[in-house]
Amino acid sequence: LERVAPVCCGPPAVTTLLVLASRDYPLVGHDFSYFIPRLVDTDLYLRINGLVIQWYTPSFGGGLPAFPNPQHLQYSLLQALLYVTGPWTAVLLATAMVCALGYAACYRFLSRTPGFARRPSALAGVFFTGHGFHICPLVVGHAALRCYPLRAVPPHGPAHAPRPSAATPPRA
Repeated sequence: LERVAPVCCGPPAVTTLLVLASRDYPLVGHDFSYFIPRLVDTDLYLRINGLVIQWYTPSFGGGLPAFPNPQHLQYSLLQALLYVTGPWTAVLLATAMVCALGYAACYRFLSRTPGFARRPSALAGVFFTGHGFHICPLVVGHAALRCYPLRAVPPHGPAHAPRPSAATPPRA
């Protein structure tokens, strides 16, 4: 049971988040009404013009600046997935990828660096990936906070950087 804890906890947690995000489909969160039309507009722009920056879009209200807007998602995982799927499928796939990566990074970090056992590390990964600060913006449709589970990735990198041993002289 100890060996399968990461597999038993991770996928059900990600699936639960996807079910929560789409529980009222097609009546999804209000911020999706802002982001999905802009994603479709950017998708159309990229299909016509290629991978160039969309500085301005004439599609909304007679025209709006596009790239200077901090909520513009032209170069994002969500936009890349929209190129090959539909808008809602892209939202769910991006959410699943980010949640799975955040769970795996949290599990790996806690099981290796402090040396926790597998079950507590898996449970902490579920808690980190599916807590309220992530679920509420996920359901509402805040695209900017969708990457919150990736906050577990940076601590993992420096924690496993090679450290010089005591026998190694310092470099000059």
